[in-house]
Amino acid sequence: MGKEELLKARGVVKAALSNDRFRVLVDGKHEVIASVSGKIRRVRIQLNDIVELKITPYDPSKGIITFRYKGKPHESKVINKEKK
Repeated sequence: MGKEELLKARGVVKAALSNDRFRVLVDGKHEVIASVSGKIRRVRIQLNDIVELKITPYDPSKGIITFRYKGKPHESKVINKEKK
């Protein structure tokens, strides 16, 4: 019997927890507690970021964040400073 495949999902970061863990809302319904993959520990993850994560089939409430998308919903709220 082989290793089970991880489920891929996309979600929005809703809360930052301790030890590089985040509460991620997947499909607008399920909350997953996800830790950061070793590859992307250098990348800063903030609230309302869209992330891709892998969820284990054994415990669907836990996952690993594997990718952060560049298009963020909170970027539109930044006020542009004009030179005078």
